[in-house]
Amino acid sequence: MLDAIAAALARLQQEGGAANRLLLSSATGWVLVTAAPQSAKATVQVAAGRLLPGDDLAAEHQQALLDAGFRRRSAADPWVAERAAADVDRLAAEALGLRDRLFGPGDLDLQLGHAPRLENAALLDRMRVAGRDRDTASRNRLYHGLVRARLLVTLAQPATGPDLALRPAGDLHGEPVAAVFTDWDTLLRFDPRGLPAAVVPGIELFPLLASRRFVSVLVNPMGTVGGELYRHEVETIAVGCRRLSGTH
Repeated sequence: MLDAIAAALARLQQEGGAANRLLLSSATGWVLVTAAPQSAKATVQVAAGRLLPGDDLAAEHQQALLDAGFRRRSAADPWVAERAAADVDRLAAEALGLRDRLFGPGDLDLQLGHAPRLENAALLDRMRVAGRDRDTASRNRLYHGLVRARLLVTLAQPATGPDLALRPAGDLHGEPVAAVFTDWDTLLRFDPRGLPAAVVPGIELFPLLASRRFVSVLVNPMGTVGGELYRHEVETIAVGCRRLSGTH
């Protein structure tokens, strides 16, 4: 296992792009190592707070992470530290030791690639205006902006065809809630693992969201600019999308 982790860490520096990541996961938590090709530094993140399926890490484990140079912005965020990317043997031993000690044994998942690039500055402006003015006109402009945008959605499994398996972001009164993101960095604030994700044009996405009967759709959860669309709003946007695309 240690040799496999070291080999995967070496590939982070040689292949792929800025979205390279090695995930060491178990049923109760995960350790994530990210590094871009030729980067001198690798970032190690340890799941904590809202990113865990159960309680937060025990006090003694949190103190051990502090002693090892890890820090976190808030109790909801992961623990983060930078390490020398080239020292793959030491990095592999630390990552595996943290995962097994804190969460138990589990799986490895190596993802190599470039982060999707989205241009949604105009949509973010409309979101800010809608949040400020709270009137029908600004809300309608926001809907139109969402239809024209390209958005990121998280998937339950990597996409292999046009039928996307959307990953719920949570639930509300027992019904699933979806999440969409305007950019890769905002998705990572929600879940640093990156998760399987797809870029989908809004005109295609909202009919899909409506058909899956999500009770609401969170836009940029945990982001600096975001909001929530309720089911009736998603259905209204979906109707407009079908009209624009000529489908019924």
